[in-house]
Amino acid sequence: MKFAKERGLPLLKHHLVPRTRGFTSSIPHLKEKMGAIYDVQLAFKKDDKIEPSMSNLLIGKGVTAHLYIRRIPMDGVPTDEQEANQWLHELYQRKDQMQDSFYNTGDFFKENDLDRVEPFLLPRRKASLINWCVWFVVTLVPMSYWLACLLTSGSTVKFSIGAAIIASFFFLLYKIVGMTKISKASSYGSDAKRD
Repeated sequence: MKFAKERGLPLLKHHLVPRTRGFTSSIPHLKEKMGAIYDVQLAFKKDDKIEPSMSNLLIGKGVTAHLYIRRIPMDGVPTDEQEANQWLHELYQRKDQMQDSFYNTGDFFKENDLDRVEPFLLPRRKASLINWCVWFVVTLVPMSYWLACLLTSGSTVKFSIGAAIIASFFFLLYKIVGMTKISKASSYGSDAKRD
């Protein structure tokens, strides 16, 4: 907020002020190689009973994510540095309006004048389950076999290596799960921090 106030930029409630220098300098190169960029907005309802965390996903609790994706053709993105800078700030103002509307009403478009996009629910696909099962077998079966060989080899060194690998895996998993907890997230935009 201080950064935005000092530079006369719009104050955003739910997003950090975009750093435009890298974006504006990459636009000419992106236009040559890409046909579009994607504006992605992800939100979770604040009153959902299940917190969107890695631990809840790992134990099988269903988490509902609300996702808005907009394809922006590269022809619609200005190449001039000042114009691209302004365009990016306007994009983030739009994103902030959408996030604010979602937190207040559960809908990205209810409290703003942006063009409404009707939501839809993606059905579960059998192909996703089959893909997951194939990769599970391809990766975990050989890894499990290798670890079992280490643990049952009768060698203290090999057993120690296997035990260290398993302990490291669980320690890293514990750390990753801890980082996804809402209480560990940034407090940017929270009511207690607002001016």
